[in-house]
Amino acid sequence: MGRSKTVFIIVITALFSCTIHAQEMETRLDQTLAALHKARVFNGAVLVAKGNDIILRKGYGTANMEWNVPVTPETRFRIGSVTKQFTASIILKLMEEGKIDLQAKLRNYIPEYPSSQADDVTIHMLLNHTSGIPSYTSLPGFMERNTRLPYPPDSMFAVFAHLPYDFEPGSRWQYNNSGYFILGSVIEHVTGKPYDEVLREFLLQPLVMNGSGYEHNEDVIPQFAGGYVRIPGGYQRAAWLDATVPYAAGMMYSTVDDLYHWTRALHAGQVFANQKTFEMMTTPYMQNYGYGLMIHTVKAGEKDVRVVEHGGGIFGFRAALWYLPEEEYTIVVLDNTEGRADFAANAAFRILHGLDVEFPKPSIAEEMQRVIDADGIGAAEKRYADLKKNESGKWNFDETELNTLGYLYLRAGKTDIALNVFKMNIDAYPKSSNPYDSYGEALAKAGRKDEAIAMYQKALEINPGSAGAKAALERLGAKVEEKAVNITPELLDRYVGRYELKPGFVLEVTREGTQLFTQATGQSRFEIFPSTETTFYLKVVEAQITFETNGDAPSPSLTLHQNGRDMPAKRVK
Repeated sequence: MGRSKTVFIIVITALFSCTIHAQEMETRLDQTLAALHKARVFNGAVLVAKGNDIILRKGYGTANMEWNVPVTPETRFRIGSVTKQFTASIILKLMEEGKIDLQAKLRNYIPEYPSSQADDVTIHMLLNHTSGIPSYTSLPGFMERNTRLPYPPDSMFAVFAHLPYDFEPGSRWQYNNSGYFILGSVIEHVTGKPYDEVLREFLLQPLVMNGSGYEHNEDVIPQFAGGYVRIPGGYQRAAWLDATVPYAAGMMYSTVDDLYHWTRALHAGQVFANQKTFEMMTTPYMQNYGYGLMIHTVKAGEKDVRVVEHGGGIFGFRAALWYLPEEEYTIVVLDNTEGRADFAANAAFRILHGLDVEFPKPSIAEEMQRVIDADGIGAAEKRYADLKKNESGKWNFDETELNTLGYLYLRAGKTDIALNVFKMNIDAYPKSSNPYDSYGEALAKAGRKDEAIAMYQKALEINPGSAGAKAALERLGAKVEEKAVNITPELLDRYVGRYELKPGFVLEVTREGTQLFTQATGQSRFEIFPSTETTFYLKVVEAQITFETNGDAPSPSLTLHQNGRDMPAKRVK
């Protein structure tokens, strides 16, 4: 009896300790997420669980700002590209039924696909972003001009099917919304049913995901969050989006509860008939991407933690869904202000592993807006200079801060203030292309055409890949001169290597023929183009890379120029 009593006491003590630990974890998570919400980094719902035990399930902020309706765990959010794992799962279930062969060509399932792409690209390539088909969301001007237009599934093919490949199918990885749009059409052709009906039949109804669905613009969805965008001093409604544009690549909505149950079911083997199918989905292929999921490791101090995750971003919304298989942690973050769902998810990850969370710095744009509205632009210029000199480490001085503020005033019709703000940004970041581009736009709106042309030309001089500056110059009737820079393969080889920007984050530079490519840890691979023999630019983002030369020896370092910051990286290989 004495022995049994001792064991009983030990068990009770262990359970009591676990309870205290869970309570402490919940408190720290709650305090951190509340602080992130107060700092306007995040607004939405969160669920954190270990196995079947919920650690935190809570809403932060407002679901409908017009009526001041609070977010709750039952609030429904658009989930953007988190949709992709559902689309991939339907394809895999159709494979299990013998209706789809992942190695078969696209032509087998969409005979009328209007391009030879259908004869080269397999379903597998579409699933893991290796098809080489251009992504329609990355085409110049598409997201600005076309997102209000309806695109019935097969009609979208005309946008990208005629374009040349970004690379030979199967040879590289590049995140691609076109691939998952096509997969939605494959599902419809194979089943003879609309995508949303198949989604309900195959996944949502069997798993009792009653808070989830595919959004149609005309639908009235109970407890649905409004979509907003954070601006200095407040929020504004997100741009309207026709639901046919994201389609199977990103138009689902869901709740934190449903995504938690979905993740548990997926990893418990309840979605597929065969465990091998789940293993195919979660196998990291190129760039650690499986089928609709990223599979990689995240540092937790000295420990590498395996994470299966995917994020989502769509007008007004952001989502992050993480699962840690070895520890059975699930982290769900849904945001309706285009906030930092990824940052909130990573903060939760760090807390779960006993690590500190470094909070984002307050926005200098919001401080400048406060001063401008109270005391005028002159006072703001003095305040900006003083803070940058004496408190630069306390504020977020990224180039995008003043750029965002300038556009806020420009859209409000306060062009004179916008011009001054954009000029402040040029003074702060004279080597960056985008401030000149934005200043040029404001000058053009003010009717100062010649000055606008000069600013766009300066933007193009710094970043020859700026499609926006080229288009603006053409609209203004100015000539756009292309400057060719030819570099020998021998010189390019000196730049090839791995460069560490910070511990665990490496920029890899590779060469194919006379072309250089760069790829950051966990990100896509992109071509870089020379503006001089030592400086290269990217076309997909506003960024440049300058290589340090060392005679005929390999480059010892590079500097990444982005968002007004110069980030040096030493060669590690």
